[in-house]
Amino acid sequence: MNISSSPTYYEVISEMAMDGNPNASLQAVLSSIVENVKTAMRVKGCSLALLTPDRKYLRHMASCGLSESYITKGRINADKSIAETPKGEFVAILDVAQDDRVQYPAEAKSEGIVSIFAVPLYLEEECMGVIRIYTANRRRFTADDIYFAHTAANIGAKAIESAVLVTDDPTVANYDNFRQQLVELEWARWPGAHCP
Repeated sequence: MNISSSPTYYEVISEMAMDGNPNASLQAVLSSIVENVKTAMRVKGCSLALLTPDRKYLRHMASCGLSESYITKGRINADKSIAETPKGEFVAILDVAQDDRVQYPAEAKSEGIVSIFAVPLYLEEECMGVIRIYTANRRRFTADDIYFAHTAANIGAKAIESAVLVTDDPTVANYDNFRQQLVELEWARWPGAHCP
């Protein structure tokens, strides 16, 4: 990709915020967010995961640039995998092979991941999940990177909130029920792969 022709963070955020197609599925919106983050930040990959209702695990809901084998490598324990992020903190991992906050360092290395930046997703003042940004080279994330990733996470949270608010299905009329349904859909996508 020619850097001079790459969209600026401002342009990408504007596009993401304006992409309010009411007919788009939540999955399409989340996939668009991770694709836009990957492209704008010029990184190896990006993923969005939600906390399970018991807040013990993270479940991938959308990803871009990552292999299926990496996404389904095993359960992502919220207390073992960059545990500060589900508690609301931004975390930058410079070298996954040297940082014990990474739950699956060997799998990350095999995937070609060197650095990770993790950003919390908030809904109604509660951390509901994370966006993770993966690089193939060591990268120190700048203030602009951090602001962009934080804004993208806010857009993702708003998309999820909108999906909850507009649904006519009484089983997803509140966020906890909605999150449980999303988790069950993800488990169905990878049968037997890593259910607790």
